[in-house]
Amino acid sequence: MGNLQLFAGCVAIWGSTWLAIKFQLGSVAPEASVFYRFLLASCLLFAYCLARRLPLRYSLKQHAWIALLGVFMFSVSYIFVYYAEEHVVSGLVAVGYSASPLLGMLGMRAGPLFTTFAGVPPGGPGHGR
Repeated sequence: MGNLQLFAGCVAIWGSTWLAIKFQLGSVAPEASVFYRFLLASCLLFAYCLARRLPLRYSLKQHAWIALLGVFMFSVSYIFVYYAEEHVVSGLVAVGYSASPLLGMLGMRAGPLFTTFAGVPPGGPGHGR
């Protein structure tokens, strides 16, 4: 795939994320919305892996790390996003959520690389568009 196709895919998926959250708010609890959303996503990913015959064998330790990563980086953070969307406009929540890699960068053990800092300024103005 070309860069334009990859970019269009990211924009379509990321943009529809905030729209989906908007429609889900108030219907069911945020925790249930996140559960249904990631259940659907995992089914789609498993179907993709099976169709492409990608290996899904991991050790028990790797499964534990994958589960921990999924809980803290996706499930918990998205529950907070759903609650935030009940009180703040979605554009502001999107900007805050997209800034989360900066927080991760600050917590890196080895310290952030120069290339990490160099990539932040060009990406920042894109959030206002």
